[in-house]
Amino acid sequence: MNRVLKSLIMIFKKHFLVIFLIFILFFSLFGDIVFSEVNRTLLPSALVSVGSGHAVVVDKSGQKIYVFKKNEDGIEKVFEAECSTGMNGGSKEKRGDGRTPEGIYFATDRYTERELSSTYGTMAFNLNYPNYIDHRKGRTGHNIWIHGTDSDLRPFQSNGCVTLADEDIRILSGFVRLNETPIIILDRVQWVSRDLLSMGKEEFAGIINIWQDCLREGKPDGLADIYEERGLVDMEGLGKLAYYLRSWKSKGMDVSFHMDNVSILRHERYAVISFNQVVSYRDRSWGCGSRILFLGRDNGRWFISGDVLQNPASNDQLADRLERVNAVIEIYADVRDMIHKWKKSWQSGDFEDYATHYASDFKALGMNRSQWLEYKKKIAKINKNITIETGDLDIIPGSRKTRVSFYQRYMSSAHSDEGIKTLLLKKKEGRWKIYREIWEEL
Repeated sequence: MNRVLKSLIMIFKKHFLVIFLIFILFFSLFGDIVFSEVNRTLLPSALVSVGSGHAVVVDKSGQKIYVFKKNEDGIEKVFEAECSTGMNGGSKEKRGDGRTPEGIYFATDRYTERELSSTYGTMAFNLNYPNYIDHRKGRTGHNIWIHGTDSDLRPFQSNGCVTLADEDIRILSGFVRLNETPIIILDRVQWVSRDLLSMGKEEFAGIINIWQDCLREGKPDGLADIYEERGLVDMEGLGKLAYYLRSWKSKGMDVSFHMDNVSILRHERYAVISFNQVVSYRDRSWGCGSRILFLGRDNGRWFISGDVLQNPASNDQLADRLERVNAVIEIYADVRDMIHKWKKSWQSGDFEDYATHYASDFKALGMNRSQWLEYKKKIAKINKNITIETGDLDIIPGSRKTRVSFYQRYMSSAHSDEGIKTLLLKKKEGRWKIYREIWEEL
């Protein structure tokens, strides 16, 4: 046995150089493929969850930029390119230090070739550095961009920006939405399994549910329990939203509130939850601003250490948007109520009430209002047991005039038909009234 072992050792020593060279040749030819296959099953630990859009990740150590997108299985990489970051290592601390900041950012502006000097290539995005965390830490500087270049791309060549080849910045621009697409800049990307990433999402479920439920119930005061300080709660913006949600609920309107396009992102000692605030009524939805929550961690518990209204960027603008949404929702509710009463009076034969739903200048089938009402009374004398079924209302709202269309099925003792009814309405003395009526039989 010893003799065989010694023979094997002698053969290995004799051919070691050949074996080593074969090993090196294999990885020079196939190493990238092997790494690529492994990397395809892994994702950056920073991307706990990606909303309906994309997320950009910059790896400073690897001088790489990646774009990821949510899919049916979770998250997938859709773009990868070389990039160049600051000439000096470490995260940006002050103006002129030649460092690229590290953190979670959003593009606030997009510049095209005619707005740029040739140094910045054909396109550029301005990032919101310093962000909330940077401000708290006293970091300074500005004009941190992701941009192209008119020269050859070399590693660690910028003054702090993230630089790409022109062809790559143009591709990247198709993935970036201003104030919405997160851009995570890391010293080094930590690659983890999909399962581990999915488990990380559960850490944030509690804080998301509490935040959403407090707004749905119209009780922003309840948010204080999940904020680092009560004064950090955006009582002006969230208070206005809660006010309208309570108002709609008190009027019996089935208006709902939810967080949409939710992204959960981690960066060393803090995390970010970004989302759109959405109000829905029946089959319509309205965006009521996007928000970024900065999260810190203490004794194993996440808490909100910063609350930034992203778009619109001021509570005055948010209040204006909510007032417009409220006006539209009230039109929907008023029109639905008017159609219900109009149909009820028609079915019951209460023509005194039925007449109040028609404007003085009403016209249909060549008849004016008086002629139309007489025509309907004659039909009602012939047709007994009138039943009218209507489908969902398709409402095109306006402040003074509104159009509503719906499927209608008419049944009585003498006649039945079905078709699409369209009513043109105008606001008169605080009420919606019909001034045109159109029927298309099916």
